[in-house]
Amino acid sequence: MIDVPVASRAGDTAFLTDAFIKAGTRFTLLEFSNGAAADAPDGVGVIRIGGQDGLSDSTGLAGARYDAEAGTVYLLRPDGHVAARFRQPTRAAIDTALARAAGYN
Repeated sequence: MIDVPVASRAGDTAFLTDAFIKAGTRFTLLEFSNGAAADAPDGVGVIRIGGQDGLSDSTGLAGARYDAEAGTVYLLRPDGHVAARFRQPTRAAIDTALARAAGYN
């Protein structure tokens, strides 16, 4: 995963990898919010950039580096590598990518 500076809603500066570490050692969805949250499977963490409860990308660097449009979602493996990217995520597509990345498919 590409690291970028982000900020909490309180304005505290951090990096995306900090948020990933806080999410725990598990699969994680990285959402670029369009106001709607992706349907995350049980046990999958979520990092949201944008929206009312997400991290702030005030520099636009996260969106640029991830080529993210509103609604784009990445599935990150526990080791931080990108497993899948979705422009229009559905639960079925996320489940399929998760199974593939976990070695079940």
